[in-house]
Amino acid sequence: MRQISRGLLLVVGAAALVACASHSPVSSTGTAAASGSAPDATAPDTGKTPVPKGYRRVMKNGGEYFCRMQAVSGSHVQKTEVCLTQDELDAELAHHTTG
Repeated sequence: MRQISRGLLLVVGAAALVACASHSPVSSTGTAAASGSAPDATAPDTGKTPVPKGYRRVMKNGGEYFCRMQAVSGSHVQKTEVCLTQDELDAELAHHTTG
């Protein structure tokens, strides 16, 4: 009887883990907005610069910034927010594409 209850507990636990791991969270705003991906070609033109993947547009002190989370060196847990102006973001993206 004890072996049956252990086996049943193991099967139920495994089933619960599989059920939790098999479904990704769904956002009410859609998957493109939740993932931070660049807008697709069918998106309406709002006149604003498209936000690169991994960044989000933030208004701080009356200015527009593009922010991302960056891991703190030497830590697997801590992260810090890095916010760049449009010019800083353009320079960083140009640096990464050329070298």
